Amino acid sequence: MLYLLGDIFDFWLEYEDEIPSGYESVLSEMKALARSGCKVKFFRGNHDYWTLDYFQRELGMEVFSEPYLIERINGMDVCVGHGDVVGCRTLKERITFFLFRNRFLIGVLRRLPRRWISAFAHRWSARSRKSSLGYLFDPENSELRRFCEKLGRTTHVDHFIFGHFHRRISIPIEGGALLHILGDWSDGENYLNLSGTNISGLGFPNTII
Repeated sequence: MLYLLGDIFDFWLEYEDEIPSGYESVLSEMKALARSGCKVKFFRGNHDYWTLDYFQRELGMEVFSEPYLIERINGMDVCVGHGDVVGCRTLKERITFFLFRNRFLIGVLRRLPRRWISAFAHRWSARSRKSSLGYLFDPENSELRRFCEKLGRTTHVDHFIFGHFHRRISIPIEGGALLHILGDWSDGENYLNLSGTNISGLGFPNTII
């Protein structure tokens, strides 16, 4: 099983008659992985939220829009998700995430010239990567941590695992669970392995990226 926690693609806006270019090698590897029998669960991130059915139809993935899911993996209760919605801090962030997910606005976006949208999106992505404030995460005082601790009071969870912040962090939180933030996969081996009773960085068969 492979869990992809979003922002796997720098920018993904899918149309009914076209998918984004530039990701052919990645898509080919994902298709080969699916054909080998590995199940892949993809959580939409704020960089690759705008999918249609290509991932399901051509790559055999399960695609999730939910902020999080709790999965039973090798005897552990694991809460996984992208992390942008449950970890947003400011009113500006909340408005931005609402706009990103508004079906009407996404429909309008798809009707604009594709080259305009692609150029704007890649400039926006480049700025967000360069800005440390864009992915600021304070382990001691964050909305994401507060969300996890609140959920943990009513639901048993051993590990909370999110992406979005592109900063690799693993910290204990209230209630005895561990909160993991994945680093940027393009910077190296930023993944977690849930193949045994503990989490490590050793790869398959149950891997979260």
